[in-house]
Amino acid sequence: MTSLFEQFPVGAPKPDNLIQYARVFVRHIGSPKGGVVVIRAGQCGSITVTCAFKTRQLPSFYDPLEPSPNYVDLTGALEAFIGGFIAGWHCTHDHEEAAMWGTVAESFAVEQIGPPSLTRTGKKERWNNTRVFHRLEEYKNRLKRERL
Repeated sequence: MTSLFEQFPVGAPKPDNLIQYARVFVRHIGSPKGGVVVIRAGQCGSITVTCAFKTRQLPSFYDPLEPSPNYVDLTGALEAFIGGFIAGWHCTHDHEEAAMWGTVAESFAVEQIGPPSLTRTGKKERWNNTRVFHRLEEYKNRLKRERL
């Protein structure tokens, strides 16, 4: 993506640059109903910018700089993020909340090689032996602690 803006990008793009790039795109959306540009930025997490220029950067669920036995394979991570984001947007109509849903969905995708495992007990689902909304609350609590 940075090659759209920089002739010779070096290394991973900086979050501040990505925010500026997202603002360029969102400025051209110009929808009176609103809109949002979403950037999934690898180790930088995700960045969302609305047509009102409300910006939020969220970290990945697993910190890529800290080794974790749960961080196994990136295959399908972006697709899981997009699916989670769309589900979150559909249910909440809030870009920040939707990005949290995407981040959590992505976390399940990276925990193994291949798709996450699904088990059901009655109406309750567990992905990789974890309830999705439990992990979402865990992530939100971590974000609250990091803001302090």
